[in-house]
Amino acid sequence: MFHNRVMALIAETLQKWMRDRGLSTHALARLSNVPQTTVHRIVSGDALEPRRTTLERIARSFGRSANDLYAESSLETPSQSLNKRSQELAAVLETLNDDQLAAILEVARQLQKSA
Repeated sequence: MFHNRVMALIAETLQKWMRDRGLSTHALARLSNVPQTTVHRIVSGDALEPRRTTLERIARSFGRSANDLYAESSLETPSQSLNKRSQELAAVLETLNDDQLAAILEVARQLQKSA
């Protein structure tokens, strides 16, 4: 699920960059030296796992980097998302008493066993 969302956001960002420059997929393929079919699949969101090097070559065609592509797509990496959840959980746990913490720990252990 996360991966499909990521690719859709990257595709939208590339489409915006292309519109801003008036580029077609064919022109972008020539500029980036990436096969047109690959560019088309990435821009349409159909590419499941484009190589980072491919995204970098495409982004460089706009004078940008792959990091810019991720940043403009408002993407949060899985580790960033986990870090946010961990911080939220820690903030909630700090407000609980010992009995409540013990109950939460027991539920967490049960969830872990069922996973």
